[in-house]
Order: sequence, then C-alpha cells, then structure tokens
Amino acid sequence: MANKTDAANAENAPISKGEADTGLKKRSSTSKESVTEVEVGEVHVTKIDEDDDEDKPEYVDGAPVIRTGHDVAKYLISDRDDGDAALTFRSITIGTILTLLSSATTGLSMFKPVNINISDIFELFIVYAMGTAWAKCTPNADRFKNKYIASACRFMKFGQPFTIKEHVIATFLSSSSTNGNLAVNIFATERLFFEITRPAWMVILTIFSSIFCGLAVAGFLRSIVVYPSEMVYWGVLPAVTLFQKLHFGGDTDVDKSAMKKFGWVATGTAIWQVIPTYMMPWLTAISIPCLATIRSPMETRKIVSAIFGGSTANQGLGVLSLSLDWNLIGSWNLSFPLKAQISLWIGIAMSTLILPLAYYTNTFEARKYPFLSHAMFLPNGTVFDSKKITDSQGIIGPMKLEEVGLPSLTASSILSIIGSNMAVGAIPLHIILFYYKDIMKSWKQYRTGTQTDPHYLAMRKYKEVPLWWYGAIFAATVISGLVVNIWGNTTLPVAGYIVSLSTAIAISPLLCFMTAIYGFFIIGSISDMMAGALYPARPLASLYFANWNTSMMLLAVRLCYWLKLGQYTKIPHRVMLGIQMYGAILGVAVYYPLMVSVVESQREILLDPLGNRIWSGAWFQRDLASLVTWSMVKDMYGLGGKYPIVSVSFGIGALLPVIHLGITKLFPATKKWQINTPFLAVACLRVPRGLAAGDWTGFGIGIFSQVYLRRYRPKIFNRYNYLIGAALDGGASITLFIMTIAVFGAFGKQYLFPTWWGNPEGPPDHCVKTG
Repeated sequence: MANKTDAANAENAPISKGEADTGLKKRSSTSKESVTEVEVGEVHVTKIDEDDDEDKPEYVDGAPVIRTGHDVAKYLISDRDDGDAALTFRSITIGTILTLLSSATTGLSMFKPVNINISDIFELFIVYAMGTAWAKCTPNADRFKNKYIASACRFMKFGQPFTIKEHVIATFLSSSSTNGNLAVNIFATERLFFEITRPAWMVILTIFSSIFCGLAVAGFLRSIVVYPSEMVYWGVLPAVTLFQKLHFGGDTDVDKSAMKKFGWVATGTAIWQVIPTYMMPWLTAISIPCLATIRSPMETRKIVSAIFGGSTANQGLGVLSLSLDWNLIGSWNLSFPLKAQISLWIGIAMSTLILPLAYYTNTFEARKYPFLSHAMFLPNGTVFDSKKITDSQGIIGPMKLEEVGLPSLTASSILSIIGSNMAVGAIPLHIILFYYKDIMKSWKQYRTGTQTDPHYLAMRKYKEVPLWWYGAIFAATVISGLVVNIWGNTTLPVAGYIVSLSTAIAISPLLCFMTAIYGFFIIGSISDMMAGALYPARPLASLYFANWNTSMMLLAVRLCYWLKLGQYTKIPHRVMLGIQMYGAILGVAVYYPLMVSVVESQREILLDPLGNRIWSGAWFQRDLASLVTWSMVKDMYGLGGKYPIVSVSFGIGALLPVIHLGITKLFPATKKWQINTPFLAVACLRVPRGLAAGDWTGFGIGIFSQVYLRRYRPKIFNRYNYLIGAALDGGASITLFIMTIAVFGAFGKQYLFPTWWGNPEGPPDHCVKTG
C-alpha cells in the first residue's frame, strides 16, 4: 500500500509554488510590460500592462490591488500543489471522528434552548490539532525493522507530517455531516406534531433523494459556476488562506511573522470573548442614545429602543451601536467584496427610515402589534395558535379557520417578506442584464476547453468526475423521489414534486452564480408561496415541496462552495465527490436515530411552547407555524387576500434591474458603483433576525478593509486581511462553543454571571424591549 501511495505521489509532482512570503506569484519575466508610475500622496502607484493577463492589475508599493476573481486566483491564493495524498487513513479517521461528534452535537442542539454553533474555522482548528498530534505523537516507520510493521505505520501515517490535503479532507468531512439535517427535520416535524411514523424505506429514499439531488446539480454546474476565476466564493478565502499558511507558511521570516500574528490574534480573541459573551454583555451593544435616555419616560425609551436598540432579538434596528463581540460581527465584512457590501449597507441605511416610518404611520395596522416580530397574531394582539385550525394530519379545516380567523402579521414582517420577494424577482434579470457576458464567457471556456484559471489548470492532472456519474446520481434521486411521493402518502402529488424539483434546478444556477460573485445569495419565500398556492391547506405537502426545492438549492450552493475550496487546495475531483457522499451519509446515520430518541422520550416538553432549561421544541414550532401560514397563501397573500402586495412584489422586483440599467445608461458614472438590485431590495426592507448591534460595527470594518486596506495598502491586505479574519472567527467560535456547553446550559444547568451594570437583567444596552 505504501509503495502504491509513493508512486502516486511521484506522478503528481508539484506544478508550481507561489511566493512564500505573501502567497503572490511572480509574473513571467518574458511578458511584455508597459509601466506607468505615479505618486498618489505618499503612496507609490505603479500601473503595469501585462499582455498575457486578462485583467491588468494596479500595483501600489509593489503589491497588486485585488479587484476581481482573476486577481484572487493569480495573486492572493497560491496555486502550489505538492502532489501529496488527500485520502489517507489519517484524514478519514480524524474526519470520521469529528463527523460523529459534530453531527451528534449539532443535531442535539436542535432540541435545546441554546443553539451550539460549530463554525468551519472552529472545525479547521480542531482537525489541525488532531492531525499535528497524530504526526508528532506516533512512531515513524523508519524506527521499525520489521517491514510489515513499517508498512502499517506508513499506511496509518505514523510520524509523518500532517499535510494540507489531509487537513482539508478531514475538515470537509466534518462539515458535510449536516447536509442531511434538513431532510431529517421533515420526519422530526411529522413525529412531533402529527405523530406520523414513516417506514424505513421512505426515510432512506427521501433523505437520499434530497441530499444527492443537490450534489448532482452542483456537479452539472461546476464547469460554469466553480472552475472560472471570477467564480470566487468569497466566503472560502479565510479558510483557504489559513490552510495554506498553516501548511505552506514558515519558510520565510515574513511567513513566520504572519503566523505569530495569527496565533496572537486567535488567542487574544478567545480570551477577550469571555468578557462580552458572559461577564459584561453591555460590550456587545454599546448604544449612547440608550444610555442617554435611561431616565426618560417609557414611551420615549421605547421609541429610542426601536431605532437604536439591538442587544436582544426583535428589540430594535441597532443604528449606530458599537459591538465588541466578534460573534455578532463576523469576518464576512473582511471577506466579501465591496460590490456586495455596498448594496447591503445602502439598503440597511434605507431600512432605518422605512421600518419606523411604516410602524409610526400605522401601515398594515402596525401599532396593534410589536415593532419587530416574525410571529403571527390575532386581531386583538394575542399570539395566533396554528394548531387550533389544523387536524391530526396537518390539514387546515375551513370551519376551524373561519372560527379562529386569519392571522395578522407585524408591519416589519410583511415588509421583510416583500423585500425578499422583490429580491427573488430581481435575481434573474439582474444576472442576465449585468453578467450575461461573464456567463457566456464561462460557457465558451467550458465548451472550448480554454479555461485560464491557474487553479483549474493545476487540477487538470487529476481525473475528472464524468458527467454520466452525476447523471446516474441524478436519475437515481429523481426515481427515489417519485417512489416516495407515489407510495409514501406525503400529501404532495407527483405533479407537485416535479414542479418543486424543476424550479429548484432552474433557480440553482442563478443562486450559485450570485454566491460565487458576491459571496451570498437570497432564496426568499418563493418555495413556500408556490406550495401554498398549488396545494392550499396542506402543510405537509409544503414540507415535502420544500425538501425538493429550497433544501436542494441550499445544498447545491453549499456543495459548489466546497468544490471551489477543493479547487483552491488541489483536492482531486473524485475524492471530493466521495467525501461529500460519505460525510452526508455518516451525518444522517447519527442524527436520525438521535432525533427519533429525543422526540419519543421528550415529546411533552418539546410540545410545550416554553420548554425547560434542558429541552426546547422552539425551532420546530416556528417551522410548523410558518408552514401553516404559507398554506393559507391565497387568503393571506393572493390578489384578493389580506396582504396582496406580497404577491405583487415579485413583479416589482423584476423591474428593479431594468430601472438600474436605465440609470447606468443615462449616467455612465454610476456603473462603477456596481449596485446589486436583489441585495438592495432585501436590505432596504430587512428585519434583523438576531442581534442587530453588530451591523454598524461591521459596516465600519468593511469600509476599512475593502476600501482603505485593499485600495491603498494592498500589501497588508493581501498578507493579513483573510488570515486575521480567520483568526478572529476561530478564537471567537472556540470560546462560544466552550461557554455554550459549560455555562449556557446546552447540556444541562446554566451558570449565569451575577447581575450588575454591565450585565443587567434587561437588554444589555440599557434600552427597553419594544414588544
């Protein structure tokens, strides 16, 4: 076995190595260059025209300014490939252990009052610690004279360096463990609320169909939405940078200095996070207006809280709040490009005017209900109980609905739905009008085999996954879905299954393309609206409709995201496919029996709206309420319904890209702003779903990173921006994970910090609740 591995490694010799100090690659000395030098203040700017480059970068103090996906591929991420084995006994063992732990922990937290967040960066840290310990604490094969023992040690990678590909494989395997959770949650909802127990064959086929249909779609799209340089998937850059620094760094003083800074930042963040997370939550949301109005009348304080509060869920918009809690900020402001952030921040600024205006002008009878809430209400202001209008099969009874009446929504909730629908309506035309050339360029490169991305070229030595493999997987998933819907009594007709799958396949390329270009995407409530319109009063039909629609699209995007990471780190194509399938199956094998055990043993507590300190069914209760609401889509959102503007908003959204295009034609200077109309639409009517306090701090960090550092200090940006982002994420996630288990009661008793001024009984920012 060892000889075969060594032979494979010899065949996969390194193609090229990036510059060790910054990860930047030298330009060819044979290329013809035209150099223009100018002084901008104290910064030395050099514009270099490279005949062999598709995009000609601008250099500041000798470092390229990262503007496009081509710049990322050529100058930010190294294309180094040492040809080492990815699929080893060590990588599979570590990945399997963490998959079992991650799946059990994440699955169990679905039924807990406190959610346990396991980030990819956190898993990356744990895998690196385990892999390094494996390498240093096991005997090297050279110590044994017996050839069989030596061969076994080589196979198990005893005493051998922990490589980047093993690291990526083990981390990816652990991250894949949650790919089947959405499908499993269908059966959790049925068991918990309707006491429906499905046969094993139906469970297996439903989960298989859901997971692997998304995998097949990602495989079909990979040549267009993964391989080209412009398909960056900005969210992977911190992880890729960290992978490469951990395994390729250390060769120079610059690299050693960068890794020391990484270590100090990660350690410092982990220690610091104890203070805002546990001891002094006021630091999570420092709001001067809230402090200034502590002694004001309650009505004044509620108005101030609605605008400036943001330290608790549904409290306020968090305008101008300063947060020192990195878990609320996150590295996306460091990672995602300015063209993605600018639309979001313009929209959020607009939302701070639109949402209060709607509330205080009593739009949609807003004053009868809380300012921010996603709950449903009765006209008298009490919470709507969806179980009062459904039978044991989850079907809405007309008589019961007439007796109870239609639910009402808060103005903020209605506007949020309108915004997401406008965004969904804008996506197709926005991509066609503004990215048609990029799409056609990717398609042409795929058809002619002229792809120029250096990472794609470095991957050509590895065998591709034939399209017919993905075709076979797709056919098997479609047949499995048909069997489930024909003989499984899902209440979703076969025609509905075909519609859900077809629309998901049609929309997935747009979502993958948007994620690749901007870093994130928008799905909205189109799946819920379609299911409710086609099959009203059938919540279970909507549940299964979403399984082959929304869930499939989410998985397709997620898997394309990881395929890009695999391309950046040179993981062979067929290995990535196998690991995706193995990780998903292993995760489901752990989560499903765990779900059954918890639901059957804790049913009464999970059905209780309040739960207790150990168990809570809040996540599934919210899911059920949403299903019931959307099952009344015609009465609620139809043209003759209670809120017809919700349906009309799709058409309004479709007009936004056309208007935007017209503005760019009339005022060509606006083209450089690169406004994204879907993001602008969803942000301008956005309602914070969590704590809003981190938004404005993130805004400042994004400007500092993407405007100042990227443009005027590219050497610092290229060397440290994504690395420090990973350090901040890693340190914060480690502390949050430990404290969630140790003091926040994820697995038992809570140990709350004593109340004091920095940890008040009410909202930490000393505002008041607005509900």
